[in-house]
Amino acid sequence: MCCLLQRGVEYAFEAVPSKLPFLKGLSQVCSRLPARQADLLLTHMQQALTGQSPQEGDPEWEDYWEFLAIAQERASKGAQPRSALKGRLPCALALSKSPACVILLCCIVRQQLRS
Repeated sequence: MCCLLQRGVEYAFEAVPSKLPFLKGLSQVCSRLPARQADLLLTHMQQALTGQSPQEGDPEWEDYWEFLAIAQERASKGAQPRSALKGRLPCALALSKSPACVILLCCIVRQQLRS
């Protein structure tokens, strides 16, 4: 799942600011990431932002800052105790039932086909 988000981040940064709203859709998936994957995603975002200078309060970068806050929140969660996970759906199964995830996957596949 993290690979999907990494490609989505790369896509959003291809043409700033016109593609930044794509991050709003990615935030739905990012909010379900395990802490370790969210941390890896943050590192990837820093690398992908090379040459960009997002300014807080700039309306063009609003989607970026919202996505960044969600990713940082997930990364800070850390590992949950095993008992907290009992009875929950596995992440992949839960995401496969999410309409936002299906739409996101369709958008990325369509973009790949255009490339």
